[in-house]
Amino acid sequence: MARAAGTEPNESFYVRSFEACPLFDGNGGAYACASSKNGVGAFRGFSGILGSTTPWIDTVGFLDKGDTLYLCGTFLSTSRDYAGAMFNPPTPLAGILGEPIVIDGDCSAQGDLTEAVIDAQQSEDLGIQVGGAYSIWQHFHLKNTKSTAISSSFTQEPPGATFRHLKITDIGVGTAAGQNCLELNFSSYLVDDVQIGPCGNDGIFIGNGSTGMHQGEILNSTITGVSAHLSTGDGIQEEPGGGGVTIRNVRVTKRGTDKACILIGGPNGPAIIDGLDCSAEPGHGPFGGVTIDGAATGSYMRKAHIHDIPGGTGLFIRDAAAPIAGSLDLYENLIENTGIGVLLGGAHPAAAIKFHDNTLAGLTRYGIYALSNWNPGAYTQRNNVIESSGYQVYVDPTPPGAATDWDSDYNIFKGSGTYFYLSQNYATLSAYASASGDEAHSQSADASPPAPPKGLLIR
Repeated sequence: MARAAGTEPNESFYVRSFEACPLFDGNGGAYACASSKNGVGAFRGFSGILGSTTPWIDTVGFLDKGDTLYLCGTFLSTSRDYAGAMFNPPTPLAGILGEPIVIDGDCSAQGDLTEAVIDAQQSEDLGIQVGGAYSIWQHFHLKNTKSTAISSSFTQEPPGATFRHLKITDIGVGTAAGQNCLELNFSSYLVDDVQIGPCGNDGIFIGNGSTGMHQGEILNSTITGVSAHLSTGDGIQEEPGGGGVTIRNVRVTKRGTDKACILIGGPNGPAIIDGLDCSAEPGHGPFGGVTIDGAATGSYMRKAHIHDIPGGTGLFIRDAAAPIAGSLDLYENLIENTGIGVLLGGAHPAAAIKFHDNTLAGLTRYGIYALSNWNPGAYTQRNNVIESSGYQVYVDPTPPGAATDWDSDYNIFKGSGTYFYLSQNYATLSAYASASGDEAHSQSADASPPAPPKGLLIR
């Protein structure tokens, strides 16, 4: 009989794989294979790993709000019944705010592993496919899926889905579709302490244009080996129409010659990057560090270290269907050893963009390059250190009147680079300042090694 909501205390259930418990099909009454905390009775709740035909969210309601389901040990693709995914609950999870359902792989208290190992053995497309309301997934190592490791669909706020203390490795095979390590579709979400990669395509893919999405958070995580098989991979990609994202204390390394460590597609909420380390893996590049197509007011990027992307672009503000709408503050960042420091493009008539207190060093082509279609509502540039061996600044918007939205001063220019303004080259800062009306108080100085941003927390 199903228990009535709110009438019984929260419970814990334990499930082991069929390989560990063949006699009881993973559901046995013996304590070693018990699924209940008292070692009595069966929890027939996980057909994807137990080899039974009963849906893993039991139709008689064993797993309810506030309950914890422990997955103990190692689960192989041979443990599951549902074709295409290791875990695919057909019934949405039914947690509530304050009483989420917890799926936990730490069974050390039962003498088992500190994290469950979910190994698709390159024979299943998905590791976990889950939706519903309010759940926490923690202490898992997912690996060897042909396509996506985790695909989730949650619409609640605050976070309907929390993923923490996870490892996701060796995702994607050849040219198979998808190959994203973590997909957050229609989701409000919290991702914390997750180690990802290599991934055939994206490390984390957020949304698909749903207007129902909420602000999400990605914290304290490492994403490596992006674009291991496909050229279309971003470290983190938020699609247009998302709810906004906070990325804090995240490291991304990427392969290939396309896309970016971070791609912000134009969310309905603010995009916040606060503590990022982005670089190319040896022998790879060029590609982008951070690409911003659009962002809502209140967006900012600070303490990002974008480095060692040969021929690549540190920061790219790009022409897009969903332009920047409101304030975008870019400060205390270090971009070094790339081809272009900052590339500015597109019409953003409602944007108020500030670029200040940044260091750009070791650039081989352009320090700051404003493309011919660059036309912001307002752009202010202050107190930056810029060192390029190509052009320090290249400003050539069309029509030329758009250059009046360019307000730059109190910067320090280092190195041998020259300047360009409205179809004309200038060899010196003073000549460029006279022609442009900008940089009246800026200085030219010899190059010196840059200092990293203070307070960068990357481990």
